[in-house]
Amino acid sequence: MTVPDDVRRCLRDEIERYDTTRCVQIAPTASFVDWDELGVSRLVLDPDFDAHRPLSMPTERADLAVVLDAPTVLSRQATRELLGRLRNYAAGAIIAAFPKAESGRDNAWSTSDFLGLGFRRLPSQRAIESAYWLYRYDIFDYKITPDWLNSRYWANPEQWGKRRW
Repeated sequence: MTVPDDVRRCLRDEIERYDTTRCVQIAPTASFVDWDELGVSRLVLDPDFDAHRPLSMPTERADLAVVLDAPTVLSRQATRELLGRLRNYAAGAIIAAFPKAESGRDNAWSTSDFLGLGFRRLPSQRAIESAYWLYRYDIFDYKITPDWLNSRYWANPEQWGKRRW
């Protein structure tokens, strides 16, 4: 399955926006996009792909991982494990571009699947007319730090030097 042109352009814009030195594209062979001039390396996704096998994952941590069409070759659980392993160990930011499948299929993804993994909808400057999910995860804006999470509320600095607790 090839990636539609509007999705390719949107993803290219995002890769250029990240301006990373280490970017990896993870996709089935038929879905690879030629981003060699951007320095994007490739990792083939096949039905035997196992996210728990060290040789299957990128060898060094990437700044950005772009995952294309994973549900077309992997089961729903294997796709979830792939995104989870990438998020936790192999990449600081992830962009997932999956085709919207008919509901009722075993590997059909929905908004709640992405949100459950901490992904957000990819804001795009371009209109996407293809039936694709475009979601992203970035560790740097994953969670906004709440106001109450600071030393003023937890370390009792006003008591320092006054009493011992």
